[in-house]
Amino acid sequence: MPMLIAIFALAAMVAVSGAVIGWTRRRQAPLFGVLSFFSTGVALWAVSDVIAFLVRDPGEALLWGSILFPSEAVVTAGFFCLASTVADRAWRVSWRTVTPLLIEPAILIVLLATNPWHRLFIPEVTRAAWQGEFILQIGPLYWPHVVYGYILVLVALFRVARARRRSPREQRWIYNWTLCTALPPLLINLVGLPLEGRYSDMTSAGFAITVIIAYRMVAHPTLPEQIPVGRQQVFDTLSDAVIVTDQCGRILDHNPAARRLTERIHPDAAHPPAVPAAEPTEPAGPPAESPSAPPAESSAPPAVPLAASLTGSPAREVFGTDLHLREEGETDQALTDVAGSGIDLHLRIGPLRDRKGNVIGWAMAARDVTEANRLRREVEEANALLREQVVRDPLTGLYNRRHLMDTLPELLAEAAAGGTPLTLAVVDVDHFKQVNDTYGHAAGDAVLVAVARLLASGVRHDDLVARLGGEEFVIVLPGAGDDVARTRLEEVRELVSRGRTRTDGHRLAVTVSIGFASFPGLRSVDELLNAADEALYAAKARGRDRVEQAAVPQPVGERRTA
Repeated sequence: MPMLIAIFALAAMVAVSGAVIGWTRRRQAPLFGVLSFFSTGVALWAVSDVIAFLVRDPGEALLWGSILFPSEAVVTAGFFCLASTVADRAWRVSWRTVTPLLIEPAILIVLLATNPWHRLFIPEVTRAAWQGEFILQIGPLYWPHVVYGYILVLVALFRVARARRRSPREQRWIYNWTLCTALPPLLINLVGLPLEGRYSDMTSAGFAITVIIAYRMVAHPTLPEQIPVGRQQVFDTLSDAVIVTDQCGRILDHNPAARRLTERIHPDAAHPPAVPAAEPTEPAGPPAESPSAPPAESSAPPAVPLAASLTGSPAREVFGTDLHLREEGETDQALTDVAGSGIDLHLRIGPLRDRKGNVIGWAMAARDVTEANRLRREVEEANALLREQVVRDPLTGLYNRRHLMDTLPELLAEAAAGGTPLTLAVVDVDHFKQVNDTYGHAAGDAVLVAVARLLASGVRHDDLVARLGGEEFVIVLPGAGDDVARTRLEEVRELVSRGRTRTDGHRLAVTVSIGFASFPGLRSVDELLNAADEALYAAKARGRDRVEQAAVPQPVGERRTA
């Protein structure tokens, strides 16, 4: 499931990027606006696929499914517009051309809104056996929607193929690219249609690939519909900071993004303080300022306008001393907390070479990844917390039985390899059922939490305390033999007996019975647990609130001689 969520989330991010980029560049060529519309539909489709894995209620799944199907209609209509714009340069998106395409989505919305009454579009919502996500079961009215989508896509491809046949050979690449954009979703959808209603539909991921291919096609500099854009305009509109340096690392050229980045890293260079310049006619002024002038000059360069300070300055003044210029080829570098500004940068550096292959400078592209790093750290911390929660008992906070059974073999193997003893003790709260019956389960939970806290505080850092289940706990004492273990377990028992639990105005006192068994007398996890459990029953039978040691079985040879 996590892999599928990641695939759909990546598809959504790709589509959103295509929608945003297409919208911001819509004035450069009509295709960019159509690409934005198409990518928006793909993004909605992929987001609904992600949510299908996250919802826990069939009603919520049905609600998000009501967004899924209209987004499919938007995608097919957007692809039709994209292909029509490529096939016919005179074709434009207008109300006259778009209104027929809105009929099917409108009918679809009406059918989904009335579905609770007729259930002919989505009869029910079931959980898939493979990944466990909710799957919308399709009704008879779903298939006209599918047929209409295929007809729309095939008509668009036919128009492109016909335009390709009529176009000059040197311009056919644009039509080839357009035809290729339909291959990923069509292949995925054709494979998935027989499995409809049983497995997650991956078509949105295929359309995300279409967005990438379409953007590559639309952004191609020789596209007939693309307005010619000069090199400097492209250079200036890049969102990444781009800097070109000479062989010595001095800045020769930079784009506005680099200027803005430098303003953030070195704000004094971009916004010099409003200090009046020294006038030559007032010789008394400089001596008065001289005591403070040297420290200012030594701590930072003079604040001058950025256009003058950036060009001709060493690149290390912008990116810090951690910058490394290598001649081997393109390199990626991570600069954390650049110049103490709190900004993290991802820097790509490529050498510039002359015709003889000699390095004459470097091209650098820097991207601010501060927020991405923060989110990554938050995700890592959240994952660490989730991993910790998996092995913790939710009530007491101690390790749970799963962690205990995973860790015990390792501890036993370490003891065997090092020739050191190991003791395992089973701890049971005495008369715990009476606590529940007399004071209620809330009081019983409070007692368990208090006992768990006392057990954890009464052991060493290397010892392991886990909740076995119910009112039973396990203490593992690596390196402790029989005598040492008994002494320490007696201390734990006394610590619990002295404790008091306050709940609902009552101060409850409980005791524990403890049975323990040791290695190397017993050499397996099952033997230790069974023997300690038997010793616990012996402690219960002998009056409770006591520690009992399991009897160590004698070797077969010794039993015979006895």
